[in-house]
Amino acid sequence: MKYLLLVLLASIITACVSGPPEAGINKAYSQNGAIVTSPSQPGWVLLEHTTNTVVFARALADNHSVVANTYYFWIGDAASDAVFFEKIIEGREQTNNRERFNQLVVDYHETTFKGQPCLKYRGVAEYQRDPTKIPDSDDYFSNIGYICRAPSDAASALLMEVSYRSSSKQLPVNIEHIADTFFADITLTDSD
Repeated sequence: MKYLLLVLLASIITACVSGPPEAGINKAYSQNGAIVTSPSQPGWVLLEHTTNTVVFARALADNHSVVANTYYFWIGDAASDAVFFEKIIEGREQTNNRERFNQLVVDYHETTFKGQPCLKYRGVAEYQRDPTKIPDSDDYFSNIGYICRAPSDAASALLMEVSYRSSSKQLPVNIEHIADTFFADITLTDSD
């Protein structure tokens, strides 16, 4: 019994210390509305995989990091794509965490992605690790992504985003390339 307890305790400690699992290279993950493929570079970890979301992350030099994620969520009925997109933008403004992010700029424009009506967006925010500080940070959160009407349910949306935390407001070319490849490798599905 003592031996079994020691093995169980060692297993728990090992699981806690080992961190999130490797995402794999070009590995497919299914979720509502999409099949998401992990990036083709080594070093990505899988932070979350549920029926509604997939989140990959990778640490970079100088405490910078990149996250590639998808999220399926309900918006509600909308008579047109324009009304649907207005609801998305309004919802994002209302749920913005102003204690952690001081949004400097965000641009939206309507487009299509793999045949679905979408909003493409790009933004930069000051990122506060300590929400008690006044936003005066050298850390920035840059993101680029799409929010599309789901193929199987016009009242739901699929967000696809790549974000970059760094000391620069600029999204480097290599992160742009990661984003382009991540988006291109997503397959939209009719399942929810």
